Amino acid sequence: MALREVSTQWPLSDEITGSFSITVISNTSIRFCNHCIGIYPLYYYIQGDTYIISTDIHWMAYALNEVVEFDEVGIIQKLFGRERVNIGARTILKGVKRLLLGELI
Repeated sequence: MALREVSTQWPLSDEITGSFSITVISNTSIRFCNHCIGIYPLYYYIQGDTYIISTDIHWMAYALNEVVEFDEVGIIQKLFGRERVNIGARTILKGVKRLLLGELI
């Protein structure tokens, strides 16, 4: 039921509860979303026709080893920021963003 709703409407109905990150791939589109609590992070990289989506920032760094650089501001935010988190969609990797809480792309 949740996958069908992600494919047809956003935000989800009140009948869908819990914490989740979902990626739905169809013949014509890719949709990925994050529950409004955001316990399970979802990272993404979009460049031209290349789409990489993962729940693991370390895997993203490995997969994009030749393409992506470290984001110095993102690293400083992560090390010294409140709650040790980045602000907004920024991550420690340039070009790699974190899906915001309750966001659908």
